[in-house]
Amino acid sequence: MRIGVVVLAVLLLGLQYSLWLGERNLRDIWERRAALRDLKETVERFEARNRQLRAEVEDLRREGAAIAERAREDLGMIREGEIFIRIVRPRNGASTEEDGGG
Repeated sequence: MRIGVVVLAVLLLGLQYSLWLGERNLRDIWERRAALRDLKETVERFEARNRQLRAEVEDLRREGAAIAERAREDLGMIREGEIFIRIVRPRNGASTEEDGGG
């Protein structure tokens, strides 16, 4: 009977060692699950960005209006016959007629 208890105690200690300190211990598993969760979130963000970029590419392929809009926003281009109006705001230190200056 005494030998059986000792054998069971040794087995229990062996299992506890492998559970907490062994090659595949619980802490390692928890860390890997957290890393996997982070990677999945990163993949989801990239997939959403890829969907958005694919939609933008399709718009540019299908419609000339999308290309014109892109040229206007990014390059400041205007069409022939359009009037370009630029509004310049005074700098912080400059005086204006409204505040009694210059």
